Amino acid sequence: MKSLLPAALLLSALAAPTLAETTSAEPAPVAAQDQILSVTYVCPDSETLDAVFLNTAAGNSYAVLRLGEELLPMQVAISASGARYTAILPDDDRVFWTKGDTANLFAGPNGDETLLADCMAQN
Repeated sequence: MKSLLPAALLLSALAAPTLAETTSAEPAPVAAQDQILSVTYVCPDSETLDAVFLNTAAGNSYAVLRLGEELLPMQVAISASGARYTAILPDDDRVFWTKGDTANLFAGPNGDETLLADCMAQN
């Protein structure tokens, strides 16, 4: 069973002041301490997507997305390029991809339904 503790930490981070801000959401290499990063993405349709990333000293990476009033906890997954996050809740099939300053959100068993595309990180 997956632990919800990292998600709980990220949920509280969305409501609290940001400890550090950056536009890169790539999974971090093992760090001396946990890192919390906040990024706001603006999509072509002017919709915004807020994301808080937690990169732990143990090398784990998590994200919580704010989609309107919904908070979506995610964990990093294997990716050939960029960072790929999958929903922590087992009945949620959404996938969040970041590469550089660009982010995309997909849904469906094969990630074939585009929910948000070409969203750009804001400084």
